Amino acid sequence: MGKDVLVSRRTVWRSSLAQMRFDVARGSSDLGYELVMGAVLLFSVVVGVLVRFVGMDARMAGGLMGGITGLAVVAGWMMALVPSMMEDQDGHRAMAGLVPIARTPQVVGRFLYLLASAVAWSVEVVVCRIVFNVLADGVVDGIGVAAVAATVFAMSMIVGSVMLACTYRFGIRQLMIVFAVMMGALYLLAALVSFLPIPWEPIILTVFEFLSVPWRSVLVGAAFCFAVYGVSMGIAVRIFNAKEL
Repeated sequence: MGKDVLVSRRTVWRSSLAQMRFDVARGSSDLGYELVMGAVLLFSVVVGVLVRFVGMDARMAGGLMGGITGLAVVAGWMMALVPSMMEDQDGHRAMAGLVPIARTPQVVGRFLYLLASAVAWSVEVVVCRIVFNVLADGVVDGIGVAAVAATVFAMSMIVGSVMLACTYRFGIRQLMIVFAVMMGALYLLAALVSFLPIPWEPIILTVFEFLSVPWRSVLVGAAFCFAVYGVSMGIAVRIFNAKEL
């Protein structure tokens, strides 16, 4: 019994990796990702050179590098949605349950692709920041680089997990509407909470004081990130397995 379960888990894992490799091959067939990453790295080189030799304002340079961070966050989760976009646009979504990979590994493989995408763009930001720091200041801000990389990874995983799970329920064409509704609901909830007769300032200060210790912030961030990732994957598996194709 236990041996059969072990074999089954190995089969799911191998099939999930096969699905991830398939998505990677399909998404990178036109070298689009490589060109974008190369252009982003080149941009950080240009900004660093302008700061060192032309005297570009540090605030402007910081804003440009912050733009790279924002781009990496969006690209980190958008990259994982490309296979779903291609399936919807090419009309292959209806065949997704008929390919020679079971439904659960298909979903797990796509979430593994999201993990790989988040890691790839986190590494990209690390390289860009190091190059910029070396060219602009001659010194690498290790803590700052690590913080930016962690931000890119966490935001890519959290937003990407929710969006990816939504694709199995709503599809890509309705996803942007769902995303807009979700963001509107979050803003409305924040506005309603702000009107509650609760002293928020001491609570916020307490939270920030707790998270000011590096290992605590890393632990809380990692727990929240992978909790959202795991729950979203589980929901996506249940939706896809229950859907009639």
